[in-house]
Amino acid sequence: MKIHEQIKQELTDAMTIGEIAERLDVARPHMNNVLNGHAEITIGMAIKLEQTFGYNAKDILACQLDERLKQAGYRETLKNGAHLRK
Repeated sequence: MKIHEQIKQELTDAMTIGEIAERLDVARPHMNNVLNGHAEITIGMAIKLEQTFGYNAKDILACQLDERLKQAGYRETLKNGAHLRK
């Protein structure tokens, strides 16, 4: 399950998308786009989700990045202990 689907499922069990948008202080159409995967979860949105609903912003963004990399056909090539170039 993609991260936006997981968040949508968890939050819409308890409230409407309009209520979620209001609590996050964002427009309802934008929240709808985020929860339906038509807009990315920005850093600011991830922070708001953390502060308001207790999600971990870093985990949200990491999951989203992993999803995007897989979608682009990226395969991880670094091995354990490998270092990034400086």
